[in-house]
Amino acid sequence: MMMALMVLFWGAVIFGIVWLVRGSFDRRPAGRSELPTDVLERRFAEGAISVEDYQEHREVLVNGAGGSNGARKDEPLEAPQEAGARR
Repeated sequence: MMMALMVLFWGAVIFGIVWLVRGSFDRRPAGRSELPTDVLERRFAEGAISVEDYQEHREVLVNGAGGSNGARKDEPLEAPQEAGARR
């Protein structure tokens, strides 16, 4: 019983030291989160998204949606139909 308590005690001490050290070397400034453009650039640098995806998302983030209805550039814009007009 004493040996199990000693292992738990030293495990907690080591965990606490690691937690404090990692917290003091955090790369992000305290209280500041990443901007959406920073996240996009990081994902592109990691290879998680393609060049086309990066350019498309960057344009939306920088210039906004531009009043579009969510359609992509290569999709035709269609007028919304009324519920009774469908066949």
